[in-house]
Amino acid sequence: MENRMENATGSDGKEKEIICENGRIYYRGNTERRVYFVLTIIMLVLGILYKTGMIG
Repeated sequence: MENRMENATGSDGKEKEIICENGRIYYRGNTERRVYFVLTIIMLVLGILYKTGMIG
């Protein structure tokens, strides 16, 4: 299987984080880690707010 992210660059010369090709989405490992880190922080904050009674 070829690596579609290998030579993917945008118009500004930077490497693309996400590529849509043939109905599929390809993304870099760093992008995945960043997204899941942000989602984890959001869940943590919401959990703290819920436990303290500020929401829900």
